[in-house]
Amino acid sequence: MENHVLRKKLNTYINQADAATLEALYTLLKPDDSVQRSAHWDDPDFLKKLEESVEEYEQYRHDLNTWEIIKNRIK
Repeated sequence: MENHVLRKKLNTYINQADAATLEALYTLLKPDDSVQRSAHWDDPDFLKKLEESVEEYEQYRHDLNTWEIIKNRIK
């Protein structure tokens, strides 16, 4: 469904909604202030360690085993 159609339908629905429905919609759609951006993404040391971990994974991933291989070894 196209955005303009969705907007029109939502506007109609909201304009006809009772108070309880409006409260429920608002609760669902409001920004959650308790969820904040992690400070890790602003920490250069964290980002450097993350990049090193990714590079190490990329370098040695051919040595990793799938869960299926591990389960078969246990049998």
